[in-house]
This record gives sequence, C-alpha cells and structure tokens, in this order.
Amino acid sequence: MTMPPGNPTIIDLAALLIHIRAPRPTHIYNHMGRAIFRLGLTLLDACDPALAVDIHDEGAEKPFTASGLMRGEGVHFGDLEEGDLCWVRFTALSAATVAALERYRQTTVDSLASGGIVTVEIDHTLWQVQAVVWDESRLPGRCSYQQLIDRNREVEPARSFALTFRSATTFRSSGVVFPLPRPDLVFGSLLNRWIAFTSHRLRDLPEDQVMVFLTHHIVISGYRLETATYKGKQGSTEAGFVGEAAFDLLRASDHLKKHQPELEALLRRDFVWFARTVSLLVDFAYYSGIGRKTTNGMGMAWA
Repeated sequence: MTMPPGNPTIIDLAALLIHIRAPRPTHIYNHMGRAIFRLGLTLLDACDPALAVDIHDEGAEKPFTASGLMRGEGVHFGDLEEGDLCWVRFTALSAATVAALERYRQTTVDSLASGGIVTVEIDHTLWQVQAVVWDESRLPGRCSYQQLIDRNREVEPARSFALTFRSATTFRSSGVVFPLPRPDLVFGSLLNRWIAFTSHRLRDLPEDQVMVFLTHHIVISGYRLETATYKGKQGSTEAGFVGEAAFDLLRASDHLKKHQPELEALLRRDFVWFARTVSLLVDFAYYSGIGRKTTNGMGMAWA
C-alpha cells in the first residue's frame, strides 16, 4: 500500500514475519505466545542487549509485540507434521526496536542467501527459518508515526470500518477482564498506546475530548466473533475473542446532546478531525495490537 513520503530518516513502526518449518511431528496445545515473546527477546538481545533488557523490564506498555504460533490466517492449535510451514510476527513501536529487527532480518537474509541453515528456538524446540520479510500485506512493513498521520491528514474519513481480531483479544475494565470489542475499550487501547510511544499528533485535540468521541460516537454495527481461550502461566486461562467486528461513526450522540450539549456541539464542529483520528488509530492497530498482553500473543488485529 502506498504511503506519503513523510520523513524518510525516522522509521519507528514495523511489522516483521518469520516463516518457519516444524522440525518433527508435534501437537500444539496452546498459542505459544509467551514462548514466542521469549524468542523475540532473544533476537533483540543479539542485536541490542540494552533494548532487550528494557523491553523485558518495562511496565504494561512495551514498544514491541509478539504473535502466537500462526498457520494460515490464525493461531495454530493441534497437530503439525514435519516440514509444515508456520509463521510468527513481531512488531516494533520505536525507532530502536525497528533498527534491532532490521539487523536481525538482514543478518538472517544474508545467511540464508549464502546457503546457511538458520534456526530459532521456540519452547525448547529448534524450528528452521525459511524466510524473514517485512509484513507488507496491508500497510508498509516499515514506516513512521508521521507517515500514518500524513496518510490520514487530508482524507475524507470513512464512516464505517471493520477490524479482524486474529488472536485472542481482551481488555481490563473496572478491575475485571472484558472479552468483547466494546468501542471505547478497542479505540481507547489504541489511543493510549499511541500517546505512550509518540508525541506526534494528527491535530492538537484534547485527549479527554478524543476519548469522549471514542466512547459516544462509535457503535458496533455487526460482528462475527467466537470465544478464544488464552492459556497463561501455571495452567491459568483467560477468555478472549477472535473474529470480525464492524463499527460505525455517529455524526451525533443522543446521550451527549442530552447530558453534555456544549461538549457535543464541540465534537460535531470538529467531527472530521475526530473521525480522521479514528482512521489513524485503525491504521495504527496493524503495528500496535489491541488490548492486553500483546507481547504474549494476544490482541493481533487489523483492518
């Protein structure tokens, strides 16, 4: 997909695919997200040890995500035969993390091109690497926050859009786990991650007003979802969801018109800019993931 030129010197978003083959017949009984996060830390450590330590030690928001063990279009569970092709995906949300992934990619590409055998260890098993490529399936494999802004600055914003949740997704709301794509949780998650990792803004809109817009001007218009269970430490489980959810933007909110008419008038006045911000966040999902535990294989989603 073509992107505006932006600033070519600052690449601070990326999505990397590693295609791997099963070394022997095996049965996959969980999504392997924690094991693949450990693999990601190992790859980062080989290229930038200080960065790997920071990502391991940082709090809830990390400039890095990891998928589960993927096959076809989703997380794989069940049997694999020797040689079956799978893939894992890592994304970077900072320039340093992008640079480390690029060093790993280039080193691996050079080794494969010279006829070398490259392996990665996942859950104490060595998988043979077939290819390492930037994920260009929907947006550029490498770009920048500024390029995403430029892409959405002048467009007529869509009034409806859909997100596909590829791996178990869940949120924490009011102290409890909430495994449904409530609009304020979906887009609030994206907004919080954007704010955490960059100072770039589409427009200087107050964050509290953006959050009110996300809460009261977006509704679910349809969905095809199913429960997906995340298996965590020591046999713990957590309910999430996978599938598709469609959303509509509302030009007006009856709730705000009744309870906060002045705020509603402001949101309607700048509706185009708030709607463009939503479009920007939809693009950002391709790199950031949505919801909880995106470093451990959860929350992989995109339009």
